[in-house]
Amino acid sequence: MYRALRTGKLAAAAIDVFEDEPAAPAHPLFRLPNLITTPHTAAETYDTYKKVSLVTAQAVIDVLSGREPENLVRKN
Repeated sequence: MYRALRTGKLAAAAIDVFEDEPAAPAHPLFRLPNLITTPHTAAETYDTYKKVSLVTAQAVIDVLSGREPENLVRKN
């Protein structure tokens, strides 16, 4: 990716998951102007927590009412 970004074969990139978290900013990839990075926790917002809480609460209500939760994941 570094070579592709540096040579222009890849115009830009955005990454948020790294082998080691927090990522090692000493790597030359992190100095490129056409790379955007965010910590993997970037999706942790007030709105996200609110939505997850509501979905979870509805699942509990469904189970206690004898209904199957909408987002049930089954193992094969």
